[in-house]
Amino acid sequence: MNRPLAITLTALAVFLPPLATRGQRAAKEQSPAERRRRVADELNAADCAYWHDRLCDRLPEAQRHVEKALELDPSNRRALYLLARILYAHYGYGGAHDEETSADLARQTIAAYKRILRKEPRSEEAFRVIAAILRSRRENEDRQPDPGDDRGKGAREWVRRRASDESLPGANRALAFVDLAEDLYECSRDVPGEAKGGPGGVQATAEAQVRLGRARRCASEALEMAESAARLDRGLETAWQYKAAALRRLAEFAESDGDSGLKEDFLKRAEKAERRAKQVEAANEKSGRPGDTWLGLDLPPYNMATPAAAPDKIRLAPDQGSELEPEETTRQMIVTPGAGYETVVTTGVLNGLALSMPEPPDPRGAGEGRAGGEVRVRVVIDERGGVISARPLTGRGPLRAAAAAAARRATFPVTRLHCEPVKVVGVLVYEFAGG
Repeated sequence: MNRPLAITLTALAVFLPPLATRGQRAAKEQSPAERRRRVADELNAADCAYWHDRLCDRLPEAQRHVEKALELDPSNRRALYLLARILYAHYGYGGAHDEETSADLARQTIAAYKRILRKEPRSEEAFRVIAAILRSRRENEDRQPDPGDDRGKGAREWVRRRASDESLPGANRALAFVDLAEDLYECSRDVPGEAKGGPGGVQATAEAQVRLGRARRCASEALEMAESAARLDRGLETAWQYKAAALRRLAEFAESDGDSGLKEDFLKRAEKAERRAKQVEAANEKSGRPGDTWLGLDLPPYNMATPAAAPDKIRLAPDQGSELEPEETTRQMIVTPGAGYETVVTTGVLNGLALSMPEPPDPRGAGEGRAGGEVRVRVVIDERGGVISARPLTGRGPLRAAAAAAARRATFPVTRLHCEPVKVVGVLVYEFAGG
């Protein structure tokens, strides 16, 4: 080998590893505050690209930004949801993809939402999007259905597992039972024309009779699913609506069989369920219970139009109350801000998002027997990341003022919603050690 070339290669071998090591060390030594700032910047850029153009043109750009954020913070909740939504939006424009690309996007989207479900088993968004994809693909992600399987069987089995999961709250299971009732009710309507008729039905082909038998079974199962939903959540309006619809469908089948007594029984029960549905609707409207929609149950950040007012006068959504639990998820109020309204993002505990969070001074005197404990402070963060309001929610008297004073000095990354900086309402938690 040429001697000068050998010397050059040796020098590179000596110096390049230390350079690489220094680069890796620099990444590891990046301060938590700087890492949080970078995560916020990547997510704001992703959010902007996603919301300003969801016609696929900027979705890859949004995905790159959110993947960078996840490299920095793999458990970031906002990043996990945003990645899943970007993939689902991309999948949704199926007409722009060939079958192979569409199938790959379906798998990626399901994987992204299952990642969320592992952390948040109650997530209605994750559960329902997976069900929607399985319905649209007409396949179970683990196997191709047999030719004789019912349509959407993969999705139906996915929803059944959700409905039967006793570790979930009744409200989540009730929504799954309603999904099953809806699916089965649509199945009950799939009756071929040649199988319809008056008393006793008409002579029909063997295939038509098979479909008719399946439709009858679907109507009976739809009734069972609706009743299960109503038992778990008696204030779920759609449970009573589908119960009534299934009963009316069964009445039609009884009529075709010439069984007038059974028909009248089904119709009476249907009318009773319809009256109950109206009562539930009126009660829910009076109490302010949101409708039976899953959309927005747990979508971060929580977008809320709030009357423009002094920071301490900003009010949370009616069902939130004045305190936020550490892991609380709230319903998203989608409101078009009008005159005198501004957009405020509400969330839970903010400790992990702060760029700086000074320690509170200890107001207690020296000596033994000092009572400690937790103090929770509700803060309002302005569009520049500064705290403009801090109000203690819990804690002992002398500790509350100290925690609030420290909270006012905390700083945060700017939060953007649809590219625009917004205020954020959340909680800072301070721990005071006992003496």
